[in-house]
Amino acid sequence: MSIHAVLLPVPAADAPPGEGLKQVAAVEAAHVEHVLGHADLAEAPEVYAVGYRSQETTRKHYLLARDTEGQAVGYASVRMPLKDNLSVAHVFPSWLPGSAPEKQVYDALWTECLPLIETGGRSVVHSWTMHPAVDVGHGWVEPQSGVGRLGRDDRADWLESQGFVLEQVEIASTLTVTADLITSAGEVIAAADGTAYKVRSWLGPTPPELRGEMARLRARMSIDAPSAGMEQEDEHWDEAEVVRVDRVRDEWGRDYATAVALGPDGQPVAYSELAHPRDRPQVAIQDDTLVHGDHRGHGLGLLVKAAALTELTRNVPALRRIHTWNAAENTHMLAINRRLGFVPLGVTGAWQLRRG
Repeated sequence: MSIHAVLLPVPAADAPPGEGLKQVAAVEAAHVEHVLGHADLAEAPEVYAVGYRSQETTRKHYLLARDTEGQAVGYASVRMPLKDNLSVAHVFPSWLPGSAPEKQVYDALWTECLPLIETGGRSVVHSWTMHPAVDVGHGWVEPQSGVGRLGRDDRADWLESQGFVLEQVEIASTLTVTADLITSAGEVIAAADGTAYKVRSWLGPTPPELRGEMARLRARMSIDAPSAGMEQEDEHWDEAEVVRVDRVRDEWGRDYATAVALGPDGQPVAYSELAHPRDRPQVAIQDDTLVHGDHRGHGLGLLVKAAALTELTRNVPALRRIHTWNAAENTHMLAINRRLGFVPLGVTGAWQLRRG
């Protein structure tokens, strides 16, 4: 079977997603359900179109793999930051389960990804890929971090054959939202009364008076979050970037519930975000959670997670499940998640290729 990959055009402003991006969305939905057993993370084609058009800070490309009959069998996205991490490209390959041989699909996509990476002047390639959390009969792959492991599958074999190294494993977990959970979250918030820290939460764009401080906290997230051996520079954040990200999130059709802990001087020192896709009222995705290094040891991680959960469930009563990912070595955050009731369901591999 012959497989070929084509570069999809960036959709025009306000244009509906083309057939290519519709096929990308369908491939990703099938792949996610194949690995995780659910479709909660499947995005609509319109979300891909909005993201593809947004090229201000990241150059993006989508490639679609088709077989000889013109049927979509896989896709890849290539993303290259334009403000920081200028040596890094992010490549995300995906395969349609049950179609063409998986490794053959990745070969065709990679052949077309390489010229884009070379033109972009990138010497390091990162890829985050979902894998089984169990041995599927081929043993295990252990990361350079020394913590965690993932079940060896065709995708892991292919990445290693191209020179990628598994640097880190992230644990994918899911939380079922219940009335008892909401009550427990409220108790965590109440317990913070009388301490040196206050909680503030909101749904939607960042309040103007907090944009500067939130930019500083988000910049710290890029260097404070455990990244093992993955090459990572500080990300550029300022008030304008906070406004831009808020706008793009709204265009994506996502509402963000954000909670911050305010320190004794009234400035944010910790935050947590939950992303809620409007087309999936029962689903949310745990985004960033960060506690400034000078304020750790006061239970602020649990506090801001509980406050963000309370904010979102107050505004979205249909919410039933929250999905999150954490580095396997981030034992403190994993312990917080266990306390809240998150259950591990899968793993994600953080792979890195250093090009000669």
